[in-house]
Amino acid sequence: MLLVASVPVVGSGMTQSISPDRHLTQTTLFHSAGHPDARVAEIGELRGAVYLAADHFVFLDASSQLLVFVDVSTGAVASAGGKGDGPQEFKSAGLLSRSGDGGVTVWDSQQDRISVAHVVNGRGDVSAAPGYDRSLLMGDLGTRPVARYRDGTVVIRTNAMPSRDQFQLVDREPGVFRDEHQYWLVVPGRERRLMFDAMSSERYSATSATGGRATTSLIFGHLLIHTQVGQHLAVAQTDLGTVRVFDDAGNVTSEIPLPPGVPVSDERIEAERNRLLTDNDAMSKRISQGSTGDFDFGGLWRRRGEFIRAVPANRVAPPIDHMVGDLGGRLWLRQVRPDDDREHWQVWDPLGPNLMFTLTLSDGEQILDAAGDRVLLRTTDEFDLEYLLVKEIAKQGQGCASYE
Repeated sequence: MLLVASVPVVGSGMTQSISPDRHLTQTTLFHSAGHPDARVAEIGELRGAVYLAADHFVFLDASSQLLVFVDVSTGAVASAGGKGDGPQEFKSAGLLSRSGDGGVTVWDSQQDRISVAHVVNGRGDVSAAPGYDRSLLMGDLGTRPVARYRDGTVVIRTNAMPSRDQFQLVDREPGVFRDEHQYWLVVPGRERRLMFDAMSSERYSATSATGGRATTSLIFGHLLIHTQVGQHLAVAQTDLGTVRVFDDAGNVTSEIPLPPGVPVSDERIEAERNRLLTDNDAMSKRISQGSTGDFDFGGLWRRRGEFIRAVPANRVAPPIDHMVGDLGGRLWLRQVRPDDDREHWQVWDPLGPNLMFTLTLSDGEQILDAAGDRVLLRTTDEFDLEYLLVKEIAKQGQGCASYE
């Protein structure tokens, strides 16, 4: 049994648990590179992965628009989806949530469609998701689903920023801005209900010398992030100091205190700016190589570098930059440590709320999901090829890698 002590969180009226630091064992239980099936061994572009059971996970390969189901215990593989306009195909899919019955809920942003994918008789199957009004996702700028519960209830986030039409944003004054967002609860057969308002992540708007316009994220800017945790939704507007946890009826059940933000040095800000410029240049080259016709889409990304050089930076980083709700209903918060490239996580029982433990990964490992003591990780090699790993969280007192 894990024993923790609780202490007051200053100014919040809440308690926070003093919990042990945990580590991952050095043993790799699964590595996609060694799998005999090419769908697993040769991932084109990983866009998320979730556990469906302790030995069973699904990941999305964005390059093929395939959902790939993997049974770690047997090695069995099945896939569903693929590129296209058909009822079992996707244009731009994203994993939304576990569907609650051994499948995964998927949102296709280009088709305004929510689907549920399962493995049936060893083959992947994609079916329409009942219980939501598709028209709620069509035409509104910035509208997207953020959670779907077992009874078909959907939570959608809308952007309250006005627009001239579906494709063109309003003119903005240059400078830092935040949009207003609303989170709505959409219960099957009922009118949608407003859950709460929030401010978007910090963004920067600028006009170039040639008259071009662009918006980009503030460097170390505050964020609006969310994740589904079982039948709950966790939302953090990072400048407010807490994560709010909502149940499937839209009520706040708990608030989790965020750790303090960390000051950022000038050197670290410059390093982050250079990283963004490098990524932007790489994206420009990829788009240019794949472009057809007379229009230079890659040139749009090259010009975006001008805005990255001018975008402001916060001197204190946001406390977290990512959240994960795992198979067992725990909430994982990834802390921002500007001078440390390793991932540092707090793992919470969100309904207490109680801090259960903290976890630090080795450099190059990124958490995607967890099931009990098993953690699903992303890593890359020297050629930037992506792989999936499964490791275990070491038990208290068990040997582990050194992080000194």
